[in-house]
Amino acid sequence: MGCEWDSVWQGSENVYSRGVLWDSVILCMNFLQSPIWREIQTLVGRDIFDVQCGDQTYRGTRRTRHVWLLRLHRYQVLGVEDVSVLACLEDYANRYYVHWNDIFFQVGVVQEITSFDLVDKRSIDPMVIWEERNNAIVALDHWKMSRKENMPLATIVTPLVEEQELYDSYHKEHRRMIRKAREQWFTLTQATTQEQWKAFYDVWSSMGEHKGVGIMTRESFVRVMEYVTSEGVWSLFLLIDGDVVTAGSLVMWWEWVMYYIYGASNREYHNSGAHVLLQHEIMSWWYGQWYSSFDHRGVAPISDPDHHLAGVSRFKERFGWIQKEFVGSIDYINNGFLYRLMQRK
Repeated sequence: MGCEWDSVWQGSENVYSRGVLWDSVILCMNFLQSPIWREIQTLVGRDIFDVQCGDQTYRGTRRTRHVWLLRLHRYQVLGVEDVSVLACLEDYANRYYVHWNDIFFQVGVVQEITSFDLVDKRSIDPMVIWEERNNAIVALDHWKMSRKENMPLATIVTPLVEEQELYDSYHKEHRRMIRKAREQWFTLTQATTQEQWKAFYDVWSSMGEHKGVGIMTRESFVRVMEYVTSEGVWSLFLLIDGDVVTAGSLVMWWEWVMYYIYGASNREYHNSGAHVLLQHEIMSWWYGQWYSSFDHRGVAPISDPDHHLAGVSRFKERFGWIQKEFVGSIDYINNGFLYRLMQRK
């Protein structure tokens, strides 16, 4: 059986191909300082602050961690364009966050280190990329690479092309899983009701518990979905077997790039290929809507094969064409002793 859309979609011809992929991919992860993302941070209850640097206002969040009887604070600004902004952010931190329990100020820098076609990955020297990333930071006094980054050091991007070309570009294992999933009667739909959002949340929550990963509350998720649905900037796609959610992916579009935000698959359908087919169908449809590329977000940097995202990286690489490496998350440390303590917890 084929994978069916539950409504009719109107597509249009796109012009991208692997031969011109470098011109068709827009800077990834610049959505982290978009108005939409800022509002979402408020909706999920984050403690928000703003930093004015020249004509640009950066929104950050304050996180609190309880260690024994201590309340330790860290501050985070993600999506900064390049390291030239750090002087302004450092000055802001020195003026406002100087208490003993203000441990560190973290900045996620989307300045690109390098990009490469994944077919050439074996020829890339990981140490060269590591040195380039380190050189971007080593000249900065008081800043160091984060021990636990909260913005990925790398991402994988798939330029959106015609469906058959897209399918042919995948790893053979992904192609096999897509064929397997197409033999089953799955229905692909956009989730637009609270019942559908909650059904996805149950799958997402179950997966998070299994992997030991915390997620937002159900109430926060519903608030976010109500907001992004009204704004028309996110879509939650579900692959359904009868009335059971087999897999779901939440995607955001910003400046002609599609971003994978959250996703989950039902463990009972782990070997069905549902999660692979879902991603393929999403990318195939958005090709017809004049979007340039699909950013899978969050993979291990090439210089760290033991990175905690190594497993998910292999899954995403089988879809991808380009890997982009960033400066990533760096920390300005206010209290060195408590910083080391906080990182161990």
